[in-house]
Amino acid sequence: TPGVLRPEQIRELLQALKDNAPIAPDCEITFETSICDLDDDQITACLDGGVNRFSFGVQTFDTKIRRSMGRPDDKDTLRNRLNEISTMQDRATVVIDLIYGFPGQTAAHWQEDLEIAIASSIHGLDTYSLKVFPGSLLDQAIQKGDLPKEADRATQADMYVQAVQTLEKAGLRKLSVCHWGRFDMKEHSRYNRMSKSGAACIPFGAGGGGNIDGMSVMLQGDVDKYEAMVEEGLKPISFASPVTPFHKLCGRVRGDMDRGFLSLGELDAEFKLPVSEYLTPLFDVWERRGLVNRAMDRIDLTLAGQVWNVEMTRSVIGFLQMQLNSKTGK
Repeated sequence: TPGVLRPEQIRELLQALKDNAPIAPDCEITFETSICDLDDDQITACLDGGVNRFSFGVQTFDTKIRRSMGRPDDKDTLRNRLNEISTMQDRATVVIDLIYGFPGQTAAHWQEDLEIAIASSIHGLDTYSLKVFPGSLLDQAIQKGDLPKEADRATQADMYVQAVQTLEKAGLRKLSVCHWGRFDMKEHSRYNRMSKSGAACIPFGAGGGGNIDGMSVMLQGDVDKYEAMVEEGLKPISFASPVTPFHKLCGRVRGDMDRGFLSLGELDAEFKLPVSEYLTPLFDVWERRGLVNRAMDRIDLTLAGQVWNVEMTRSVIGFLQMQLNSKTGK
């Protein structure tokens, strides 16, 4: 995490980026870390080096839930620090991540998280459902009975709807299914939007992963091996593999679904393929089940569809690839 870097290291890294990358004047440069890992000297180094966006993984403001997740900072410390950084010389956009579905988290806890975020000086936020990965420390704590189980999917769906209704009522802009910005227009969510749409993502650092023109790349995860390869003048790639030949189409679908819609007519015209014809059987089923609304050649996800956005996107891409492979023989 960049939060472990000293101010002089932050300056060195950002200068190297400027010296070696073709950065556009309006480039979004984000520094992502835990908010309480960042002191004023580090923030100054970031701003002086060109950082114009901070992303903080707050997850929840609730002190008890935070500490059950191994995060020591209490609600007031977190809230005060967030407002300090958000108003610091007005030189950078500040966004946060909030997660719903934690063990022991109620609808009241979640509502308080949303209201604290709304009342703060931040410019945008993400709302994500909790994912408990098998074998993780959180999973182990739940399995041992040290923590209650995470919220089930139905409860998480209710919490998603709660977030949508609360944030819409507060007047925030919905930038995607899970990302929100204020009407000051400072938050654009460029990285989130472009990465999901298949834009090139060049990995840097041990364990980094990305994609370049349809090639999926993972860098060496062992730090010692990574550094040794760099010292030898070798590219520290652990593996690289080509993805589907239809990766640009799939990227466009993924990006549009993340924003809650698909313009099938535009896909047909742009990729010179009958995408709407291929996907019609799938969307016919989803429309009957209340997951999408159809108007002309546009598909819009309903609120229920937005809850299932990740799974539905995966299904659309899988169904589309199956159709394309059968038609083209690839």
